[in-house]
Amino acid sequence: MSLVIWSPDIYAQDDVELEDILIHSDLPLWGSKSKNVWPQSFVDDTSFGCASKIKFGDWKYTEGEEIDSWFRLTNYGVFHCYLMVRKAYDRSNLKAKDWQPTYLIEIDQVKHGQKTLGLSILQLGARPGSDYILLAHDKSDDMVKTYYVLQRACSRKNTRTGPEMDILSTRYCAVNSKRELIRMAKKMAKRPPLGKLVFVTSEIGDE
Repeated sequence: MSLVIWSPDIYAQDDVELEDILIHSDLPLWGSKSKNVWPQSFVDDTSFGCASKIKFGDWKYTEGEEIDSWFRLTNYGVFHCYLMVRKAYDRSNLKAKDWQPTYLIEIDQVKHGQKTLGLSILQLGARPGSDYILLAHDKSDDMVKTYYVLQRACSRKNTRTGPEMDILSTRYCAVNSKRELIRMAKKMAKRPPLGKLVFVTSEIGDE
C-alpha cells in the first residue's frame, strides 16, 4: 500500500473535503482476549498490573490550527485492564464527563521510505455497542505522543439515517465486522487525515 508521510505542507489542500461520520458497531468487535489489544494484564514473579501502548493523561485533538476537543485517558485498575476515556470541548470540563471503557487495537503497519507507520483503532464503549476512531502514527516512537486521526468515509450500504430530528444528525456508519473496519482503516490511511491527537501531560491535577 502506498502511503505518504503526513505533514502540514503535504496536506495543506483547501479543496479536500474531509469526512468525519460516526462509526458504530452493534456489539464491540474486540474483547480483552483479542490479539494486539491494549491495555493488557501481566503477571510475573514480583508484580502484576496493566501494560499499555498508549500514554495515560490529557490529549488534545486539533483540526488544522484549531483545538477541536480534549481527551482524558486513564487506567481503570490493576485487576481489570482497560482505558477510561473522557471527552470534552473544553479541557476544564473533562472531570465532569462520563467515561467510556476503551481499548487501543493495533491492526497493521506500512512502510514508506525510511519510515514505518502503524495503524490502530480506538474502540470506545461496551454497551450498546462501540464507536471507533481510526489512527496512524510513526512506529519509530517508543511511546506515541502524536496520532493522526484518519477520515471515516462510509459506503452507501453501511450508512444509516433515521427520521429528521430538527438540527440533530441521525446519520452514522454501521460497521459490524473486524475485517470490514480494518479494510476501512487501510483505505482511509491513503487520504489526508482529519486531524491530530497530541499528548499534552500525564499530570491530572483535578482528579
